[in-house]
Amino acid sequence: ASKAVRVPRLANLLDLLPLIGMAVAVAEGSAHFDFTSLPRSGCWLDEVFAGSDDRLSQWRKDRTQALRQEVQRAMRELGCERNGLDDLVTDIANTKQLQADAAKLHIEGEHLGRAVREAAASAAQRSEAAYQARERFSRIEEARLAELQDEERVLAE
Repeated sequence: ASKAVRVPRLANLLDLLPLIGMAVAVAEGSAHFDFTSLPRSGCWLDEVFAGSDDRLSQWRKDRTQALRQEVQRAMRELGCERNGLDDLVTDIANTKQLQADAAKLHIEGEHLGRAVREAAASAAQRSEAAYQARERFSRIEEARLAELQDEERVLAE
């Protein structure tokens, strides 16, 4: 005859899982834990839950502190980045002012260039007028000299 293998019911195993988990949590610190020495009273469970609550509370405190430090670091970085952005805004404003100044200088340079060209053209006109006047006076002088020479010759004759 075959022997029947007894398979525990799933409901029984599920009932045991919390106890096994608590036993493992208590045994974490000890390499030689004896599961048979577990007390069977409610006091032991209170100690396990209290230890678990203490660890959970400490973990929450540590995590909160770490998150606070991370937030403070991030705030400092944001402050530095804000200062950098403020510097860039100032640089952009200065660049725009320099651009406006350069445009103004360019316009003034064009006006000055136009004035220099006009002055040069006026000087050229005056120079041409002076040259023509000198040429005219030279011709008149030559004509008068020729007349004087003719009169001297007439008188000398």
